[in-house]
Amino acid sequence: MTKLINKILIANRGEIACRIIKTCKKKGIRSLVVFSDADANSKAVQLADEAVHVGKNDLHDSYLNIPKIIEVAKNNGVDAIHPGFGFLSENAGFAQACSENNIIFIGPSPGSIEKMGSKKVAKEIIESIGVPTTPGYNGKDQSIEVFKQKADEIGYPVLLKAAMGGGGKGMRVVENSSQFNAGFEGAKREALNAFGDDTLLIEKFFTSVRHIEVQIVGDHHKNYRHLFERECSIQRRHQKIIEEAPSLVVTDEVREKITDAALKIAKELNYYSLGTVEFILDEDLNFYFLEVNTRIQVEHPVTEMITGMDLVDLQIDIAEGQKIGFNQEDVPINGHAIETRIYAENPENEFLPQTGQLFTYIEPQSARIDSGVLVNDTITVFFDPMIAKVITHGKNRNEAIRKMIGSLNEFHISGVTTNKNFLIDILQNDTFIDYTFDTNYIANTYPEGYKTKNAVSKVAGHAIASLVYELEKKKQNRPLLGGLPLGWANQRAELPSKTYLFNEQEIPVSYHTIKNGIEVIIGDFKGVVSNVFLNNTLNQLSFTINGVYKQFYIKQKENRFYLSSSEYGSFIINKKPRFEDYSSQVTEGDYLSPMPGEVIKLHISKGDEVKKGDPLLVMLSMKMENTIQANEDGLIEDVFVAEKSFVEADTLLLNIKKQD
Repeated sequence: MTKLINKILIANRGEIACRIIKTCKKKGIRSLVVFSDADANSKAVQLADEAVHVGKNDLHDSYLNIPKIIEVAKNNGVDAIHPGFGFLSENAGFAQACSENNIIFIGPSPGSIEKMGSKKVAKEIIESIGVPTTPGYNGKDQSIEVFKQKADEIGYPVLLKAAMGGGGKGMRVVENSSQFNAGFEGAKREALNAFGDDTLLIEKFFTSVRHIEVQIVGDHHKNYRHLFERECSIQRRHQKIIEEAPSLVVTDEVREKITDAALKIAKELNYYSLGTVEFILDEDLNFYFLEVNTRIQVEHPVTEMITGMDLVDLQIDIAEGQKIGFNQEDVPINGHAIETRIYAENPENEFLPQTGQLFTYIEPQSARIDSGVLVNDTITVFFDPMIAKVITHGKNRNEAIRKMIGSLNEFHISGVTTNKNFLIDILQNDTFIDYTFDTNYIANTYPEGYKTKNAVSKVAGHAIASLVYELEKKKQNRPLLGGLPLGWANQRAELPSKTYLFNEQEIPVSYHTIKNGIEVIIGDFKGVVSNVFLNNTLNQLSFTINGVYKQFYIKQKENRFYLSSSEYGSFIINKKPRFEDYSSQVTEGDYLSPMPGEVIKLHISKGDEVKKGDPLLVMLSMKMENTIQANEDGLIEDVFVAEKSFVEADTLLLNIKKQD
């Protein structure tokens, strides 16, 4: 029986909440979002028809608080709840609570969620219907001894995975037996933090595979369709950062087999709503089942772009009891689509998450942007560090790539370090363009870690912009002497200069006034800056240098400059102070927190001996664990933090006295 949905509660935040609101507006459905303290002024709250505070920033008090969310729905005349992705989207108990309170859950049945939410149960079901699965162990005995034994039987490398979760959390690749204990404990701890359940399974880790997933959809009338596949092999920390549709490596024959397998799984589950069946594909195009995600996926836009469908719209129609309104043969593959995920993280420092205020946030007009942030928003430690998704579509893959590079160049974000420059570097790489990559692409392409190409010239451009910005601000702030030219001095003297720092590299910039403007000197480069214009409202700086027009988005906070330009990318550089600040100097052997976060595990105590590479402590930030390791052999001289303590970036954690 069809039920008309007039009002939807969105039990989520960020870009997926905004995405759902967009479809609700299109369909004439009222939207209500719940929000935590940190999201009180968020984009989703501003876009929704209604917003209700649901708790503090602790996830269990807000976005994971089932009784509170159900209470808000009942008190506000809600017909249905859309869980988005993450949080409660794959929580069978939440779906059941909706049903018990006569609220439509926009997703599959609690039974389907429960079966597929346990990777152990899921694997047993998939094996029973003849779909290939990866070799592994998913038994009840969760002891480390049994898992070690199974790892030896399967053969290294192995993959430890949270049985009740996804999204790369609670997952560890273990290369050999000496790494097993740390990997096992870390995976269990992260699984418990992310999903409230530390049950693990173990699988053979294939060294060269692709990650291919099939979008499925079913309705309450036992109709099932697939919307083809997505290529999701470009990953870091087992999380996707670039996705595409369709996959060029999937032949027509393989496509028929892999989509048939996905529909076979859907029918076995009596599945309705959207779902994604994930597979790995080996070099011989053999595929193996990984998992079913019983929700809408982060990367759903690429499927929308090639099929012309609104998948959230489709979810809502099915939740109302409507039949799927198209036949399988009616689903097109129209061109090629690519999505990139922009994260607040530092690719040049092991992708550590970053926090801070978005001083500049200007979206390109040449692409679809799914985001949940606004300018001046703060990226906090409480949530996933994804800022936005950029989606492009072309008649072929090369056109989609070209559009993506152009759109990323025009996407201006400053205030936090992001992976934007890194994404552009991937898109321009021959291996990516030639489509010869696998899930090890990042490790193989950047074995020593990612470093910005041509960083000196790019940062030099930003250093000149920083200098011009400082001089122009100084000019604007001196009304009595504002007519004096920048860099003017009333006597001959050594050229004034300022020194800027990028990754500890010094960039001295000298300057002085000449007839047509300011001459700036960096090393052997000389340039004449003129036609300076600074828009303080937009944080926009423009000038010409040697007759070439340049434009930057720039914000200064103390001695730090946050810059973005289409030509040079986005960088954060510091101005070297004129005098040393000895109070802030770091003593030899000091270990500082690389980010804000919670200390969740201490592996050492004062007086312990450690070897280079030993784990010292584990920090949790933006739902991801980061292990701090010893950089040298030595003795733990002092520990300045305790477990469950929250620390800011650059907090002194401990000190190691180096052994001779």
